[in-house]
Amino acid sequence: MTPKTLPLLGLPLLLLACVDAAPTPAPTPAQPPGQPASPLGLAGSYNLDPAACANPGTGEGRLIIAGRSLQFYESQCTTASSTAVNGGGTALTLNCQGEGETWSRQVVLTPNAIGLTLAEAGRPTFTYRRCS
Repeated sequence: MTPKTLPLLGLPLLLLACVDAAPTPAPTPAQPPGQPASPLGLAGSYNLDPAACANPGTGEGRLIIAGRSLQFYESQCTTASSTAVNGGGTALTLNCQGEGETWSRQVVLTPNAIGLTLAEAGRPTFTYRRCS
């Protein structure tokens, strides 16, 4: 090698130093815009009475989950916060309204083989069957 060709050997290394080894991928949004995430990804229609599933959205035991909204028979709740809990469930803080009143409640939704359970401190645990 001659002293004249030595600088040429360093040129490719210099060029590589200016280029990223791997392009940084664009961040992927957790949820498409305008489509809030459903708690646990459980969007759908549920009912305490499996026979009532023949007429989705009806009956006193219904629960419809869409986005961050939980629609019960006479009330509607919006998820204010959620936290994963042991056993595969999610603890939710809900802001609810119905029959002219507003309130907050803390529940745990846990998916199961037939739908989901809804547990709330001081109340019975309800098992909802998935209708759709």
